[in-house]
Amino acid sequence: MTDRDHILALIYQAVDEVNLQFPPGQQVPKCEETRLIAGALDSLAFMNLVVTTEEKITSWLGVPLPLVSSLMESGESQLPQTIADLAEFAFRALANQKDG
Repeated sequence: MTDRDHILALIYQAVDEVNLQFPPGQQVPKCEETRLIAGALDSLAFMNLVVTTEEKITSWLGVPLPLVSSLMESGESQLPQTIADLAEFAFRALANQKDG
């Protein structure tokens, strides 16, 4: 399993946790094309998903991967729009952390 595949699996685990807040039929689908912002989640649920994802990736790595602060620095126009975008964002953050 590649790092990106592992990150995607961790995002799906985070989606499972976030979905506990929603009734059946309003839960976030676990597929890469799922639209997050202005789609399946409001801004609070989106941040909850990112925080939960950050916690899961940090637990996997054993060191912090600051996704939330990276998102805040990137600006609103750069926010991940889909689950695939979030996985790519986390993968790039991981690659940057390994390089730096």
